[in-house]
Amino acid sequence: MKEKTLWYELNDKRGTLYQQGQYSEVTKRAEEALRVAEKTFGSDHSNVATSLYSWGTKNDGL
Repeated sequence: MKEKTLWYELNDKRGTLYQQGQYSEVTKRAEEALRVAEKTFGSDHSNVATSLYSWGTKNDGL
């Protein structure tokens, strides 16, 4: 349960950092969220896809 909460917190933090223009931190949080999602939910879970999508769309604007 703790890891699920961590994944949600990382995603929220990543969005906040992006809005603040802290792009290097956005990338770090995105990579961490992806690792947590894969470990916690399994590689076939939709949260892994969400992490990849969010990471890609945030990095596309950098």
